[in-house]
Amino acid sequence: MKKYIAFLILSISLTLYGKDIEYKVKNGDSLHKIANIYVSQSKHIYVDTFVSEIKEYNGIKKFLKPKMTLKIPVLDSPLTTTKLNRAKDFKAKALYIPISSMAHPSFLDKLEIYKKAGINTIVFDVKTMSGEISIPFSHEWVKKIRKNWSSLGDLNKVIYYLHKNDMHAVARVVCFHDESLAKGMPNLRLYPNSAYSSWVNPADSEVQTYLLDLIKKLSKYGVDEIQLDYIRYPEAGASHCKSQNRVEVINNFLKKVYEITKKEGVLLSIDVFGIVLWQRKLDVCVTGQDLTKMAKNSDIISPMIYPSHFSNPFDNLKNPGDNASEMIKKSMIRTKEIFNGVDIVIRPYLQAFEYGVKNRKYDSKYIQEQIDEVEPYGWIFWNPKGKYSPVFETSYNQKKKSEKKEADKELDGVMDRVVE
Repeated sequence: MKKYIAFLILSISLTLYGKDIEYKVKNGDSLHKIANIYVSQSKHIYVDTFVSEIKEYNGIKKFLKPKMTLKIPVLDSPLTTTKLNRAKDFKAKALYIPISSMAHPSFLDKLEIYKKAGINTIVFDVKTMSGEISIPFSHEWVKKIRKNWSSLGDLNKVIYYLHKNDMHAVARVVCFHDESLAKGMPNLRLYPNSAYSSWVNPADSEVQTYLLDLIKKLSKYGVDEIQLDYIRYPEAGASHCKSQNRVEVINNFLKKVYEITKKEGVLLSIDVFGIVLWQRKLDVCVTGQDLTKMAKNSDIISPMIYPSHFSNPFDNLKNPGDNASEMIKKSMIRTKEIFNGVDIVIRPYLQAFEYGVKNRKYDSKYIQEQIDEVEPYGWIFWNPKGKYSPVFETSYNQKKKSEKKEADKELDGVMDRVVE
């Protein structure tokens, strides 16, 4: 298997690369050090895979020797890609992938697995709940708060390989929950002395500008869609919400984002609390999420309708986490009622984790029950660690069954002609 992979890497190199750079090894050099110098000119996202290719390309078995000459395969020109330009209502079958998984060299191999399982969309983090930003961003605040943030590597290359696999690229940006910013700049906190001290103030003009600058930069990378998460106030704070029009704050910010994405030809999606689908006055007041107003400044709304995240009982349903089908059904009924006649695409987030599933097994059947309720809309599955075995089993088995049926039909046709 290793020999096959090595051969494959070399074969791809010969078709992608246009030239070699000769490098004379110096004292103290390592393959990682050399690869770091040239990785931006290569086809690789990750230094580790580039190191492997340099070793194979030069037939290196053990160690580098000073004064030996290496051939470094580089591209004639950078890898470029264009947006897939899918309509906003295309039927997404999506997975959320955390930075730790996206930044690992095995991610490119996993794309093949995802594709075979029927996945056509990948959601990845550009800004997380912790405030971690995974692309270069030169804002002055970053110098004050940045520590050991992960990187996606070269985002242009990430998108190139996603598009090469016909994957819709969705960049997720967490808005107002920002641990790094709240800790590093306490003056920006919403509630300085509370359990919600990781939230920055959505009404703060500087906070908004920080996010808008990041979104402007991101929108020029070639991503197909930008997805905003935590575009709300925290779920506590009823005593504060009446003193400020939180709905107006959230919608004014969203309008500014939408102006950027429309100009750049990037789709804009927003994640909303599942409970907000019931549009109870207190929930709307506290979070600032009035869905019909938010729909005017976005292309896609993704209600996070994880069964386990609804209280027990909820809307006359006991143990929502155990009754995935019924909870999703109730949520979609609410969704259709709210957005009846509104020009917005619904693409729900579904549960791919076992939290809150107590009296039954979390497995492919649990996954399938959710899919069945949202089939006309498409979906995104969320697992915070990027582990999706039950999803793959369901999607992959369906695909294989379908392929088998088609093969059987074709064989039947051949046999019929033989008999005739």
